[in-house]
Amino acid sequence: MVKNDTPSTPKDTRTLSVALHATPESTPSKMIFKIRQPSYEAVILHPSIGCPLLVEDPACFSLFLVANGNFAGTFANGSDLGNKRGAGGGNNIKLVIAQSLTVIPWDDSTAAMKNPGKVASLLYPSPEKAFAGIDCTCLGELAPELKDKNGRHLANTHPAIREHLTRAGLTFLYQIELKNLENIPPDQLYDAFWSGRNLKPVASDLSRDVLDTQDRLTRNFVFEAFYKYKNGGDGASSEAPRYAFKVSKEGVVFAEDTGVPLVNRHPIYVPSAEKKVLNLGHLSDIHVSSKQHAYKGCRATVIPGVEDSISPPLGGKVNNNADNFHNLLTQFGKDTEVDLLVITGDLYDHTHNFDPRSRKIETTGQLWEAMYLDGKKALRERAAEYPYGIDGLIVYSLLIHYYNTFRKPVFIVSGNHEAYEYPYGISPRVMGQRANDGIPLDHNLTFYEAILLYGPGYDKVLKINNFAKENFDWFATVFSPLSDYAVTYGEQKLIGLAWGDGEHFLDNWSLATFSKGGTLPRATESPGNAQIALKETHVPRESIKKNPDAMRILFSHFTQINYALDKPLTEEGEINCNDFLEEYSSYDHGSVKAGRPELYGDWLAQNHFAYTLSGHSHRAGLYRCLNYDDNLIGRKNMTTRGSYPENENLQQAHWRGRTKALVSASAGPIPKQNHEGEMSGQGMEYPSGSKIILNGEQKITLVKSGCTTAKPRFAVACDYIDIMNGGFWEYFRAVGDNDEFELKICWEKIHPRFPEEKKAQFVERVTLWMVGDAGTKKEIGKTERNGENLKMTFSKNFKKKFKPNKISANGATYISIKFEGNSVHNLIGFKDYDYESTWNIQVGIYNGCGLEIPTQTVDRKPSIHSKYSRYSGPEMEMFCADSSTLHIMRHKKFGEIPSFRFRRDHYGIEYTTNLSLET
Repeated sequence: MVKNDTPSTPKDTRTLSVALHATPESTPSKMIFKIRQPSYEAVILHPSIGCPLLVEDPACFSLFLVANGNFAGTFANGSDLGNKRGAGGGNNIKLVIAQSLTVIPWDDSTAAMKNPGKVASLLYPSPEKAFAGIDCTCLGELAPELKDKNGRHLANTHPAIREHLTRAGLTFLYQIELKNLENIPPDQLYDAFWSGRNLKPVASDLSRDVLDTQDRLTRNFVFEAFYKYKNGGDGASSEAPRYAFKVSKEGVVFAEDTGVPLVNRHPIYVPSAEKKVLNLGHLSDIHVSSKQHAYKGCRATVIPGVEDSISPPLGGKVNNNADNFHNLLTQFGKDTEVDLLVITGDLYDHTHNFDPRSRKIETTGQLWEAMYLDGKKALRERAAEYPYGIDGLIVYSLLIHYYNTFRKPVFIVSGNHEAYEYPYGISPRVMGQRANDGIPLDHNLTFYEAILLYGPGYDKVLKINNFAKENFDWFATVFSPLSDYAVTYGEQKLIGLAWGDGEHFLDNWSLATFSKGGTLPRATESPGNAQIALKETHVPRESIKKNPDAMRILFSHFTQINYALDKPLTEEGEINCNDFLEEYSSYDHGSVKAGRPELYGDWLAQNHFAYTLSGHSHRAGLYRCLNYDDNLIGRKNMTTRGSYPENENLQQAHWRGRTKALVSASAGPIPKQNHEGEMSGQGMEYPSGSKIILNGEQKITLVKSGCTTAKPRFAVACDYIDIMNGGFWEYFRAVGDNDEFELKICWEKIHPRFPEEKKAQFVERVTLWMVGDAGTKKEIGKTERNGENLKMTFSKNFKKKFKPNKISANGATYISIKFEGNSVHNLIGFKDYDYESTWNIQVGIYNGCGLEIPTQTVDRKPSIHSKYSRYSGPEMEMFCADSSTLHIMRHKKFGEIPSFRFRRDHYGIEYTTNLSLET
């Protein structure tokens, strides 16, 4: 590694014809001569796709460059201080910069990427203007902290990118100031790149003549890492991607777009001069997952043999995260009020995922086989099907499409999922317990639907501790080499903080206090010392007093204030703000372990920011600090209150001068919500982002996905109540002669104040479906009000139909419940649901002792003490009081997890599979 002393004369040289004016005052005649010029390899560290440059004065702005020893040598030849920090470069290095650095309108970028040597730069047309307009200052060797020539802390670099660049011999950091520019009009987006002659072309290069070093490094990284574990650990493959995916009006198409090569972009945005404050769009938690594209077209249905309006093919019902992302990007792009976009992490689910191009999937059985991974070894053996970074490439494709179409900057920080390597099932289980119970809801599917669609690998967890900081290499190489950064535009400040290098997962118990902080992971190292130092540089205490109304924005993936799902937004909560106690509550889910006194005691309680933006929880909320208490024994506590972002008038007195902690909903998966206790905390909303107007009257509005599959299904929320919250109905039992059934719904679980007058209309129809060798038969229950309960009247011979000689033992029974949406539509939190989609459940018809009438597919009669039974103790005694009474219950064995073998054995080619199926 070359140190700060003057490097030796470079050996790698080339001959280049250069036209120079003799002197600035000379006549137009030129002297043509040849010079020996070394190879100046460099990368633009800032700006990047995920951290653009905002330019207030288009006549003067700075870029940051990391360069090789040849660049350092030429720089030192014109510098009295060599390559020591603070040294200024001479005319030789300025000429190199003028020749190698290109700034062009974004419109011209596509052509430039293929042949950068033929694109006219907006920079200096002559050497004398370059000498006067370029300043180059050495900042020393690339370090964790990026500080400009004045020592101002601007950003923190990611360790993955530092290692990446060091291996390539790029270690010296420089600040390049471009001044006296005449042709950079405002309200436009520009691109920059660094190029030189390509002396040693390699397979990943776009051009054999012109080389952009950074593009080569990035393409080589993706080229070698995409099929990780293939070829004995060498992932290099001729099939690895060199281009983005095509993007149509509907979304991503899994085919190469040869017009959009996989290269680094360096957006430079010059806002209109009259814009003193920039308005923001905020997206978070996109969780792009390529496997979701394999679900499309799958014909699996919950109830075999019924019309699609009752039990539609599941492949067409799945919420698709990438489609929502594309839709929301388009909405923000078209919105003329939105100046820039902020994305706070979890761009994708995990770095390895299924490539839909890798195998043909035409049936549900084939999908089961594609999704089935039984351990890490299986993933490595199928490296070609589960490449490393396919979801990152989808995000890249959509972001470049956004830049190309709308010319707006996008600022990104990492979440915890960018560090997840191994994929997991659609309802993962650890030791039989659900490890992440929200994933089926993310897909807008019930548990049964999600598991049936995905297949026998539904429960797989290949690695329990899936977070590994090394996996940030994809994010740091392609999206942004800066993990944390500060952006200044006038008095407006944007400070983005990365997730950091660790997470605290599972139950977050504290042995010292026995308090539980939920299962949403916490950032263990954020805000760390470097992040705190960055914030203090740009938002010092004295600046807050001088200008309390300045638009200072903090954004991160981890939350600051965030209520657990069982807590209504309007509650008051209490947050412990100490580092040493590690005491968490239900009001700071998904927050941090480090830097709590700074985050809560200073930044929020002392109103250092106008807004904080975060995600992580998949639940929209707007929170404020009501009171901060720092008592005599050192215990620090904050009381908080939440509200729904669109319902709060931000001009009210209690908000003035106070930090607004905004948590945006998930932009890809279906979000959850709990306004006032409805749906037992399992309420659902559209995937959305937040639009934050800062110019003039401040206002927050939610921008909701327009995808048809994103409309939350009420049936799914009911299914979550039934499985996660102890049952949707208290009983569904026969009365009288057993042709009549009484359904007692747990009304308080739907809403703690469910209107009495709406109960009679809430259930529109209940249908029983009996599936057997003779086909599928149905029984429609006539519904009427019976006090607070609902009475279903079936046909007179209903009971006889359940005798074993009437329906084959190879059968199954389902109920379909159709809700009347108008009865609850006006309740808070209920207006966005899809009420047309029926709730289909596999049920058992049980007698009063909990024994199933033998008409369902079972290997043995379940015990009355089955873990799936909702009755125990005194309830079981009541249940067994009349052994002749029939009860309809979610099937104790197959009510949540369907029988895959039953499908394979009885429903032909759709479920044919080579997998070994136990049940």
